[in-house]
Amino acid sequence: MLRYTGIILFLTCIVCVKAHSNAIANAVVTIIQQLEQEIKYETGSKDTGIIQRHEHVVPIRPTPFRPKRMKIDYTYSETHPTVRINSGLVNGASHPESQAFYSIPYANPPIGPLRFMPPQPVDAFTKALNASVPDYRMCYQMEHCDDDGFCDGVLMTEDCLVLNVNVPTSLDLSDPEQEPTKKLPVMVYIHGGFFFSGSGTDSEIDGRWISQAANAVVVTINYRLGPFGFLLFKENGNLIE
Repeated sequence: MLRYTGIILFLTCIVCVKAHSNAIANAVVTIIQQLEQEIKYETGSKDTGIIQRHEHVVPIRPTPFRPKRMKIDYTYSETHPTVRINSGLVNGASHPESQAFYSIPYANPPIGPLRFMPPQPVDAFTKALNASVPDYRMCYQMEHCDDDGFCDGVLMTEDCLVLNVNVPTSLDLSDPEQEPTKKLPVMVYIHGGFFFSGSGTDSEIDGRWISQAANAVVVTINYRLGPFGFLLFKENGNLIE
């Protein structure tokens, strides 16, 4: 606001000095009018905390603000790649860009006596794990959610120690009992969020395209956030961290 006022005063002085030149005076007056209109747009919604320069421009929203989850088209094929890991069989989905496996648990759910405790090895699967459909689960964090833990279509739960894996389509996964003979680089993405927000299963960081472009296995993970993941407490020889 002050910078605009200073410019207007400066240009007004130029008008006074250069009054003999109609062309210059008219140009300066036009600029002053444009600046005044700009100030009008910028201060018109001051009471609402929203800056709106022009009616057709999306307003800048005050924090905190989280956009809704980006919608991505998932095109599935009739084949379901299956791999065997230490815990058992895992069924995935075939996309044009990659072979994807969603929300694979890498530790037992940290609930009950395991809450605040170090992660424990995941138990063996009693049957093949269906990892062919993304469920976007995320660890508990500050969000606007309903009573069931759903936040903008995302499941917020303590059972969140999972990861997504995207494998290039060039890798043959037709036989889960046969290890691939082709070795590929592995890229692991650990999301940010200052240790209290974020998710490795969000559609905004879908690893299909980078897996295709880099011909690499892409892994994105969840980890416990806030006090569930970073609380430190010590009393009578008991340590929680």
